[in-house]
Amino acid sequence: MNVAILWQALTALAVMAGAAWPFSTESAWPSIVIDQLPEGALRIVESAAPLRIGEDGYLRYFRTAGLSWEESPLVIEGPPDWETADLNGSVPWIVVLQAGNGRSEEDIYRLSHFAVNATDVFQTREPGVSGSPEVIWQLPPVDWDAYTQNGQPYVYSAFTVSRDPRFQGLGTSLADLYETRVSLHRRAIIVRVDEQTQEESLENLVGVLWALRRYEIGAWQIFDNREIYGNNRDPSRDLGPATAARLRYYLGLIALVRGNEADKQLYFGPFLGEDGDRQEAVENYFASIREYLMRVITPAEIQEWDAQTGYFLFRDLLTGEHLPIANSFADPVPENLQTAGGYRHLMHERDEETDEELDRYHIGEDFNVGSGNDDLGFPVSAIAVGRVVYTGYVYNGLGNIIIVRHRLPDGSEVYSRYAHLNEIFVAGGQTVRLGETIGTIGRTGRGNDPDFYAHLHLELAYAETYERYMVTTPGYYPNESREVIERHFLDLLEFIEQNKEVPQAREVR
Repeated sequence: MNVAILWQALTALAVMAGAAWPFSTESAWPSIVIDQLPEGALRIVESAAPLRIGEDGYLRYFRTAGLSWEESPLVIEGPPDWETADLNGSVPWIVVLQAGNGRSEEDIYRLSHFAVNATDVFQTREPGVSGSPEVIWQLPPVDWDAYTQNGQPYVYSAFTVSRDPRFQGLGTSLADLYETRVSLHRRAIIVRVDEQTQEESLENLVGVLWALRRYEIGAWQIFDNREIYGNNRDPSRDLGPATAARLRYYLGLIALVRGNEADKQLYFGPFLGEDGDRQEAVENYFASIREYLMRVITPAEIQEWDAQTGYFLFRDLLTGEHLPIANSFADPVPENLQTAGGYRHLMHERDEETDEELDRYHIGEDFNVGSGNDDLGFPVSAIAVGRVVYTGYVYNGLGNIIIVRHRLPDGSEVYSRYAHLNEIFVAGGQTVRLGETIGTIGRTGRGNDPDFYAHLHLELAYAETYERYMVTTPGYYPNESREVIERHFLDLLEFIEQNKEVPQAREVR
């Protein structure tokens, strides 16, 4: 028999049997244990309400006491009182999340398919005869002209991320709505959340959204109210894009650690490239969530999101990387040897000839040990344990620089950048300890200026600042407004003071 025909026949048999064909070129889905994630994230992923939607369209939850599935409370019986349409099944569903703050229960139930609060979940309407939620027609129209005039950051960001080859699988449901002006009245499932700030509500909400996979709804078909309507609507209806991103993240984790093959294909399958690399598909799914988030909220908000979700801790588990935790920070040169001179963080920079204040501000802190060039060659210490991500010379006045990545105890990250160095003693990829000498004070970058004296220039950047700018432009230095600098950089001295190592008391014998 022809070898190619035999191979095809054996492969077909394996597929029909549901077996894992040992000679398949398709990689396996990654298998990880997520016990290192923050407690809140673990609780949501591991104990999200065990809900499911049956073929009849009714929501049920598992009662551990009786070890049985029971129908969730149905608020309004009888056929829906809104106009419906028999839509073609090829029209994709989208899910719209809305907060129920300040609204009566009647309003919440009348205009939704499911409602969630801290203690329970409700099916607010009976499903249609097809077992699917009735199509809702009371959604307010989108103000497309306002979107066009204001740039619509949420839609535009989803659109631009989806154009990245790594993230095309995130789906463009949101961008398609914007580009084609498709009516939101079509195939929209409304889920109302009563208490948007309570983690208990979030657990129940994740359970409902996970159950919606019954309709082949993935995470990138689930949108917060603001992502669709922008800032043109009542903000009390919004959970916020950061919460929407958390939901997509948690749903992906559930698919990865608890889902079956169909669940993994629903969530990660669209991210599979031509080579069928499932590890890469999973990595790109999670990276797409944060890539989108980087375009719609501030770096400080992203740092808070990283801490809540344990994003970087999860990435370590997924990729096998291990970054040590920076439990404490310290000054780069001994505090008792520091002398006056140089700029402080956000201080007005001055014209060198007239000494007049310029309309630009200094990023980070200048450290001196002595006066003039007395401190040329003085050792510079790492301010915390971390991994070196860049060393080299940049041509924007910073000269020789070192950039170090630091993992904080809450799971978020910051980056320190040391500039004007005379010597560099470390290399990219190297792990450095707190207090380890990594270079020496210099005057590189503007060494031809006789009035430019040796000193250490040191900054602390948010992770998003590094990932968005510094990873491709290590010398990134925005000479812009205070607001821009405060958006992308932290106050170094304040951060060190808040995270200083607490001296251990000596034992008295």
